[in-house]
Amino acid sequence: MSCSPHDSDAIPPPTMQPSGSSSTQVSRQDRLSALPDHILLCIVSDLGLHAVVRASALSRRWRRIPPLLGDLAIDVADFMPRHDDGDLPPDTVNRAMAKYACAARRLLAPSEERAIRSLSLRFYLAAEPHHAHSVGRAVADAVDGAGTERLEFDLLTGQDPGTARAPTRRQRSLFRQRFASFRDACPVAFSRLTRLTLQNVDFADDDLPALLGACESLRHLSLSHCVLGGGRKSVVEIDAPQSQLVELELDSCVYGKVDLVRVC
Repeated sequence: MSCSPHDSDAIPPPTMQPSGSSSTQVSRQDRLSALPDHILLCIVSDLGLHAVVRASALSRRWRRIPPLLGDLAIDVADFMPRHDDGDLPPDTVNRAMAKYACAARRLLAPSEERAIRSLSLRFYLAAEPHHAHSVGRAVADAVDGAGTERLEFDLLTGQDPGTARAPTRRQRSLFRQRFASFRDACPVAFSRLTRLTLQNVDFADDDLPALLGACESLRHLSLSHCVLGGGRKSVVEIDAPQSQLVELELDSCVYGKVDLVRVC
């Protein structure tokens, strides 16, 4: 999927100096741009992604810097309009995810000049699934064979678990379908995943074992406001002898008991 011209406006470029800038200012700009890549990478490594992407709009010289970053954290919040706390309209989520997916593809474009050591992504399971699928495929291309040590997904549903209005059973079931579609469409990304955070999902009895089977590198799994199995009387059995899971966090979830039969 190509990026529309409007997607590049998700993070506006910084204000440029007027043409009448002093020769001293121009000299300083030239000296900074003339620095070698590894020095510029040290400079931008302490900046947030928002500032890094803005800087990359300055020139061709700066445009090559973000694709060289070895540690990336891409948060959908940087692409969201300001809003009050609470549930988000689906069209707002979809517009933000369109911009997010486009930015992720640019930032994660495979490069022989860098290896991604750590990658953390926080985004929505939106009503239009191709956005998440596009992100997952970009992740797979970036980390496959790259020796990535940490890959994290924090998946949001557009409903704030902190609000008094909890998602309905139908909504949790819909989120389950979106998550399953995303997982099945991006097997390489999920096989490399080391941490997963998920909310507002209605899991069937065999969903957790299937998830651990697909995420063979997963070490940390955090579930928030989810329903496991049949609810309060359910016994969720996890028999995953090949799993690397070391931490299972259940926050405000509904279940009877979780039996860990085998987890290596």
